[in-house]
Amino acid sequence: MKHLTTKDLMTAGIFSALYFLAIGLVTFICMFTLPVLGNFLLPAVAALTTGSIYFLLLKQVPKFGAITIFSLVMGTFLLLSGHFPLAIIANLGFSGLADWFTYRTTFQTKHKSLLGYILFSYGLTGPLLPLWFMKQQYIDNLTSRGKTATYISGMFQYVTPTFFILLMFFILIGAILGGIYGQKLVAKHFGQTSSKQISDLYD
Repeated sequence: MKHLTTKDLMTAGIFSALYFLAIGLVTFICMFTLPVLGNFLLPAVAALTTGSIYFLLLKQVPKFGAITIFSLVMGTFLLLSGHFPLAIIANLGFSGLADWFTYRTTFQTKHKSLLGYILFSYGLTGPLLPLWFMKQQYIDNLTSRGKTATYISGMFQYVTPTFFILLMFFILIGAILGGIYGQKLVAKHFGQTSSKQISDLYD
């Protein structure tokens, strides 16, 4: 089994910073176009637009641990910006799951890396999950940050079981489309990392 080198860590860090900047841009666009609803659609839009960064990382550092490190900058930002611990748990949990699925399972399919990207994409649901599972604490947090009752009621109009299911579905579709496009873009310009190349790391 090949371990991450210092160069690998630096490369993953660079891609993590690029991903963080891309998410920042996506966040700005979502908030500018849809001030409240954009909060909810962010994970799906991010999954649709950042696949090329993810798959370029897999091309440059095809080793277990790289995907988890890739998400550390975002996880650190969520921690320092005052989000609930659930946000960090989801962010690192889904990236770790994607890491494990991509490099540690014996599941053989040409779509393995795409399925890993789908898992990874659900990591950005972390900041949203407390709206459903920690509702009162979330309201108290918004109130302490000076948010108005109008803003809070406008946000929670979307917090329904039906919309939660739709949100998960939107992320799935965004990840599939963004992942396929990202794979094709990376394969076209940098060559493709096959499932065999990944499995060879553990021979």
